[in-house]
Amino acid sequence: MFPVASQALIEERVLQKRTDTKFVIQSNKLASVLEELKDNCAAITHNAQIESDYKNLYFDTTDFQCLLDHQRGLRPRFKVRFRHHVSRKLSFFEIKKRCKDERTEKFRLDAPFMHERLTDTELDFTKANAPLKHSALQPTLRIEFKRITLLSLLGKERITLDNQLRFAADGCSETWPNLAIIEVKQARFDPQTPSMKALQKAGATKFSISKYCLGASLVLPNADTNWYGHKIHFLRTRLNG
Repeated sequence: MFPVASQALIEERVLQKRTDTKFVIQSNKLASVLEELKDNCAAITHNAQIESDYKNLYFDTTDFQCLLDHQRGLRPRFKVRFRHHVSRKLSFFEIKKRCKDERTEKFRLDAPFMHERLTDTELDFTKANAPLKHSALQPTLRIEFKRITLLSLLGKERITLDNQLRFAADGCSETWPNLAIIEVKQARFDPQTPSMKALQKAGATKFSISKYCLGASLVLPNADTNWYGHKIHFLRTRLNG
């Protein structure tokens, strides 16, 4: 359906500094979304497959500073995680920064595959890139999902489509098989690109959502996440509609 993205195109669409626009849709409607996007995108593939497995392990402080900063709408705010590209056997330690002007910046450090321990290397990297109590960071939440990554053939834009989400923490887990989260990453926000218009035509709903906040609301009973309840209600209603 999609041409395979060349290495040159992949490098041109890295977008470590960008604006993000998120959409949600029922997973069974992903095929219609892909149909709308097929004329102006190429796909990142692995072994001829466009869908890949991802695993994230998020870290937060003992008082959930990252989660509370999101609740308060603080800018800048940060998320800290190990990200495992399971299909490609690659791992990274990452810090995501949400800036005051709504841009997102990502700082990335190579890590051994499936490495998940905070060593001095990761702690020093965190200290250099995020004003968090880095010595208080601890593993907090696991998120697994399948992802399709598309690259616009027309401009600096990358589209990720995540589905089959599973959240787990402290022996508690919850799976949301009916939810797909689509994120359009752009060098500069532009609601009129062919990809943005195609998503709206396919029935995707523009929706501000954080997988970390969603997962914390579902499986972290010790975290104060009542403020996220209205979003969970909307999602449950949207997915069952």
